[in-house]
Amino acid sequence: MSDIQEKYSLDTYNNYLKKLRKAIADNSSDPILNDSPIHAAMVMGVILDHSKEVSMYCGRFAIFRDDFKKIIDDCIKEKVNVGEAKFDPLQDLRESLKTFLEKGGYFEVVLEKNEPDLKNEPIWDILKAYLGKQVKIRLANPDAIYKDAYHFFVGDKKMYRRESDPTERTAICCFNNVEKANVLLERFDQLVTGSRILYS
Repeated sequence: MSDIQEKYSLDTYNNYLKKLRKAIADNSSDPILNDSPIHAAMVMGVILDHSKEVSMYCGRFAIFRDDFKKIIDDCIKEKVNVGEAKFDPLQDLRESLKTFLEKGGYFEVVLEKNEPDLKNEPIWDILKAYLGKQVKIRLANPDAIYKDAYHFFVGDKKMYRRESDPTERTAICCFNNVEKANVLLERFDQLVTGSRILYS
């Protein structure tokens, strides 16, 4: 098998998921690159699987919306030779969020925009039962958004995924770096200040 074929094989993504889980098990502080929407879904799912509290700053909650499924599916079609195997990282992410909330996890989100309304999305069926208790979704004050701000996802004040290039959908994640996670959480608190509750 050529390097290109290996890069885009299903085994590569399964091995990436194993790498993420091993990093958590080892309490590793090494940064890990994620370079695709598939990686993004996997990393966020793993953080949800191992957290009790998650803070997320994002554009419009896109990764949980139905139109992102087309991006994931196109990425799979283009990059992954799955054969007959089941490979649905977006559904796995939604299941991780569902389980996280069922276990009592707390999820707070700050959006840059709310278009279209989340109530029209299938993910709403998971979120609505927990609003106000375990889920808060806010809309940022435009004046608080830095022009070149990157989105991020932080779990239990030590795990994070932070965008490095939103256009290419690349990011860095780490599962044991309290210092860097707290820098992101400080930024999150700034965004919360002056934001308004959209759903609670």
